[in-house]
Amino acid sequence: MSKNWQIVTKRERERAVELKRTQKRERKRAAAAVKAAKKNGTYVPEAAEDDTEVAENGAVADAVAETAEPETAVADA
Repeated sequence: MSKNWQIVTKRERERAVELKRTQKRERKRAAAAVKAAKKNGTYVPEAAEDDTEVAENGAVADAVAETAEPETAVADA
C-alpha cells in the first residue's frame, strides 16, 4: 500500500469520527433543549414525519374521493 493511500484513508477515518461526534453533540443539545422546555412548561411536542405524511396522504385521498363522480356503466349494447 502506498503512503498516499494510507494518508487518504486516515483522513477519511478522521472525518467520519468528527462527523459522528458532531451528530452526537447536536443530539445532546436537542435533548437538553427539550428537557429545558419541559421544565419551563413551553414544550410543544412535534409530530413525527411519518405520522404527518400518512395524515396528509389520507386527507388527500379523502378529498379526491369526495369530489370524484361515481363511475357509470359505459356499455349499453
